[in-house]
Amino acid sequence: MMDDRELLREYVGHHSDQAFRELVARHLPCVLGTALRLVREPQSAADVAQLVFIQLARKAWTIREGQALSGWLYRVTHHTALKTLRTELRRRDRETTTMKLAETQAAPEPSWDDLAPLVDEALQQLKRGEQDALLLRFFEDKSYGEVGRILGLDEKTACQRVNRALEKMRQSFSRRGVTTTAALLGTALTSHAASSVPVGLVAHISVASLAGAGGSGALSGFILKTCFMSITTKSIIVAAVVIAASVASYQMGVTHGLHEQVLKGFDASSGGHTVAQTARNKIVASAPVALSGEVDFPQLLADLEKLPRGQQTEAAYRNIFQMWGSHDSAAALAAALALPIGPERIASLEGVAEGWAQLEPKAALDWAAGLPTENADALKAAMLVVAPSDPTLAALYLDKLTDVSARNETISIIVSAMTKKDPAAALDWLDKMAAGVTYDNGLKSIFSALGQRDPQAASQLLNQLSQQSDRDIAIAAMAQGMGQADPKTALAWIQSLPDSDSAARNNALRSIMANWSKSDVDAVIAFVQSSPDQSLLLSAAPSMAQYMAQVDAPATLAWAQSLPDGATKNQTLNAVLLSIAASDFDTAWNDVSNLPAGAPRDSAMNSLVGVLVKKDPAQAAGLVDQLSTVAARQTAARAVASNWGRSDPAATSMWLDSLPAGGVKNAATVQFVTAIADRDPAMALTWAQTIAYAPSQFTSIQTAITSMAKKDPAAAKQAVDSLQSVQLTGAQRNILNLAISSATQKTP
Repeated sequence: MMDDRELLREYVGHHSDQAFRELVARHLPCVLGTALRLVREPQSAADVAQLVFIQLARKAWTIREGQALSGWLYRVTHHTALKTLRTELRRRDRETTTMKLAETQAAPEPSWDDLAPLVDEALQQLKRGEQDALLLRFFEDKSYGEVGRILGLDEKTACQRVNRALEKMRQSFSRRGVTTTAALLGTALTSHAASSVPVGLVAHISVASLAGAGGSGALSGFILKTCFMSITTKSIIVAAVVIAASVASYQMGVTHGLHEQVLKGFDASSGGHTVAQTARNKIVASAPVALSGEVDFPQLLADLEKLPRGQQTEAAYRNIFQMWGSHDSAAALAAALALPIGPERIASLEGVAEGWAQLEPKAALDWAAGLPTENADALKAAMLVVAPSDPTLAALYLDKLTDVSARNETISIIVSAMTKKDPAAALDWLDKMAAGVTYDNGLKSIFSALGQRDPQAASQLLNQLSQQSDRDIAIAAMAQGMGQADPKTALAWIQSLPDSDSAARNNALRSIMANWSKSDVDAVIAFVQSSPDQSLLLSAAPSMAQYMAQVDAPATLAWAQSLPDGATKNQTLNAVLLSIAASDFDTAWNDVSNLPAGAPRDSAMNSLVGVLVKKDPAQAAGLVDQLSTVAARQTAARAVASNWGRSDPAATSMWLDSLPAGGVKNAATVQFVTAIADRDPAMALTWAQTIAYAPSQFTSIQTAITSMAKKDPAAAKQAVDSLQSVQLTGAQRNILNLAISSATQKTP
């Protein structure tokens, strides 16, 4: 039996409908189960399932090697179900239920009904790699060996990842008041995670999804609704559901006959003219984007014009005429030109151009190119329709676009479409037609798509670029595309680049490792530990470390300490410790305190003080003395004085008083004066006079006097004249008086 990866290759590479149907049959129970837990209604769950598999049909090529299909499907299902639920919540008030938690003592084991509402919330708190592992183990009942094979891990690591994910879920349940054990939770997930699939639903979803991927997903949505209701013998639907389904069906593309049935259904089921009219208004105003069969477009336009003015949106006109233009361009054009001059007419002509371009691309482009300047968006609309399927034809009309932003957007679409057919020709055309940012974006489009699809061809095309700046852009885009498909291959390619590409190579390396760390940090840790050339990873170390530390902080800290001394080591240690501090500051400070004295330790301590001072400046102030060098203590003291001074000047003053005279106190006082000068210039001036270092003292006095002059020039002048505790030169007094004069002129 073919595994998921083989079926995906078969579907993507050979457009095999049979392979896709097998994927649907294999994963529909889990998708349907997840959707049902979230939307709580079988028909809505089926709608969500269909949308998920339409996404799979369209985006299967983006699922890279080593990525679990079950995890990808779960995340898409969760996102789609929540979006559906939010829409439903806006449409009508939902009943809410309050979970009654059993007494903690002598409470029975929670049932699946207790756990189900919390499962997906807990799953969303897991990292992607943990999600994939847990879904494979419990939702698909895979062995640890199979989980490891799919995720590219050994069996022991796979087991550890599953157990870690399960324990995190148990803790999540506990925080919500549901107490269980990891073992019982695993058993419950295995037994209940997937839902039984009604007979025939796999076939219906497979057909509808493949149709949706080809551009008729709207119509397939209605087909699925009908099939699912038939399968579940729902022959009678309450009025509210009839209206919702009917509106959705009309939006998704129904024939004229069904349109009439839908409208009759409103009257028969709504129990009142107001509800029926509201639903009809929604149909007209929402204007579907694709219809099949005969539709009375003049009547549809008339219905739109009968609506209150606020509901006659430009989008509605554009959508109606887009549909009309795709059926009868001549009639649609005549109707659009008959509209009064204004935004609705412009939108209607854009719609005609879009619809007509689907039937007769060249004729539509010729017509749109001859329109007056105020209708230039119609040409852009037609070109954007034509470009994906026939970029060469669309490119012939590019000179007709006078709007720079429209031209640049169209170039991007044309380049993207050309790349799919002939990347070399796309690059050649881009070189002739674009410059500046548009050219750069075109390069990104070509090399990102090609790097993901055909790295070898991308490498050959890269050699055609002679400018280093162009190569840098292309390398970054290639790395991004390759990294999404296969990070290890992308890294190997980057390491093969010549020294002349060193800057781009290092940037690309950082980008790949950071993105890989976000999605599968366990694999990154294994790669780092096994890499024979650690020097190549140095530039990416800080980006990787923050994610690695979330999985195994002690191991990541040890790895960071093993790096060669220098800026990279300092940055990496900072990233690790900041990651730890986000959840447990005391542990992070203890870790940094145990580091050997020196620059890395001081740098990390300063980073932690910078974090703590925003939460607890008093505690941060107490840590300043623990830094080993004067320079490090000065940096920390400045951070404390600046942040604490703004929130609590009085407390900061007491802290400054407690500091011994010297460089640290001077540095903190200068920063404190700057922080409070606008708020309390008199206090700032008092503290400025205590600074022992003369240049810093005068600069701080000037800051305080300038702030005082903005509020009370006379008081500022008097303050300068009464400065007795400091020795000011004549030139310095002139500078202060000039600052007062300047501030006075600016004060309204």
